[in-house]
Amino acid sequence: MREDYLVLDMSFEAAEDCFASIYTMVQGIVNKVSRALSEYDVPDTLMEIWKYPFLVSYICKLLDERNYAWTREGFPEAVKILVKGLNTLYDDMIKQVAEYPELNMMLQNILLRGIEYPYHTYNKVINVGKMLGFIEDREGTATVSNRIFEMQLYSYFISEEFSKDHVPGEQILDKNQFILCRS
Repeated sequence: MREDYLVLDMSFEAAEDCFASIYTMVQGIVNKVSRALSEYDVPDTLMEIWKYPFLVSYICKLLDERNYAWTREGFPEAVKILVKGLNTLYDDMIKQVAEYPELNMMLQNILLRGIEYPYHTYNKVINVGKMLGFIEDREGTATVSNRIFEMQLYSYFISEEFSKDHVPGEQILDKNQFILCRS
C-alpha cells in the first residue's frame, strides 16, 4: 500500500472546524464592512444588497482595488463596473430567467412596461421569483429585489429586444422610466 498520498480528515468534527473557520473569517469581513458603512455615507443600494454576499464583496473589492472612496460619489463607480461585468451570479440569473418563461414575462412587464403585480406568496410565479431572490414584497407590490438586479435585468431585456428582427416598441425606448430611484 502506498504511503505517499494525501490523507484528509473527513470526519464530522473536521467539517465543523472547517465551517467554523470560514464563518469566523466571513464574520470578520462583515464586521469590517459594517464599521466602514457606519463611518461613511454609503448609498442605500449597498444596504439593499446586503443579503447577497457576492455583490457586497465584489463592490468592496472594486472600491478597494480601484481606490474609489466609500462615498456617494465613489460607490456608483464601483456599481457601474459591477453591472457591466460578467460574473457567476448574473450567469445564473439569466439562466433562471430563461428557465422560467412566466417569471421572465413578469420581470419584463415590471421593468419595461411599468406593470404592477399585487404581491401574494401563493402566486406561483411570484413564489419562484422570491425563491430565486429576484422578487420581493414592497408595500403589497411585487418588485425586483434590488437596484443592481433591476439594472442588470433591464439591460438584458433591452439587449434581447434589440437582437430580434423588429424595432422595439416606444415603451422600451423611453429608457428605464419605470425603474424607481430609491433614496
